[in-house]
Amino acid sequence: MTEAAAELFCEYQTDVALGDSPLEQGDVVQFLQGIKFPDGWHDVLGVVVTANCDLAREKTWGLITYVPAIPIDSYIRCFTVPKHLKSEARKAEKQLKEIFGQNSSESARRAVEMADLGYPEDQVALLLGDNAESKLKARFSRCYSVLSCILSMIENLETVKDAHDFWRALKSYAEQMDGIKGETVGTNEKRVRNYIKTNLSNPPGDVFFLSSPSPIHGRGYIVVLRFIGSINDESVALRTVDEMRAPGQYSARRVSRLETLYTHRVVQQMATVFTDIGLPEEYEQARDTRFDDVIARLGDH
Repeated sequence: MTEAAAELFCEYQTDVALGDSPLEQGDVVQFLQGIKFPDGWHDVLGVVVTANCDLAREKTWGLITYVPAIPIDSYIRCFTVPKHLKSEARKAEKQLKEIFGQNSSESARRAVEMADLGYPEDQVALLLGDNAESKLKARFSRCYSVLSCILSMIENLETVKDAHDFWRALKSYAEQMDGIKGETVGTNEKRVRNYIKTNLSNPPGDVFFLSSPSPIHGRGYIVVLRFIGSINDESVALRTVDEMRAPGQYSARRVSRLETLYTHRVVQQMATVFTDIGLPEEYEQARDTRFDDVIARLGDH
């Protein structure tokens, strides 16, 4: 599909005039005021997931349940890039522990803690001891610089609010990593971009992508299925004219209704997220041990 074709694709119903019809499952609302969302989320939409039978029979106590949808750039800033940085930090911590070796696990732990607290490299290097080889010191210096750079970026992300500042900080981080690792300029920026693309192309099961959830929201949204919220049905303006006649009265306005296929998919995937029961690692280890024992004794009398 070309970019132009993607721009024309939508998941909302284009042949239905909503008018003042009551709210239904799959309706998309745009939040206006009075709703608190995590920092970094902007232009938040909500997909109604309350069952139509409950709405028709007024079994909702006046509350509409929804799952929020945020623009792709908000998702990247709040979820994808932080996940990438934390993964890279764990790799650097592992390498740092390998430098100290198994016999110096306490020193390795202290080094990681000192990096997290922002200690300068020369102070942390004292943990290597006076007799450390130059090659080991060089490995330590590079690894510690990488970890410090990552941790600094993670801390910066907690204060960056503006999308422009976010991308500028990310580009600066990537350039610093190029210098630390001795790689060609642009290498780490490309690496981050590739990670973002891979993550978006193969999303976790607790999110769902909508290319164009409404006529005025056509740049791609991510539905965050674990974040379930509710809103009073009377605070949702069903028509634009309702909002215009009573400015400030409504907390949200309906902007579209999803096609049935996408409504069902959102609800189905949300249900899967909350009904999928994970079992502890100890259970799996005990299970595998029992299986190994049974297989080993096959044929014994």
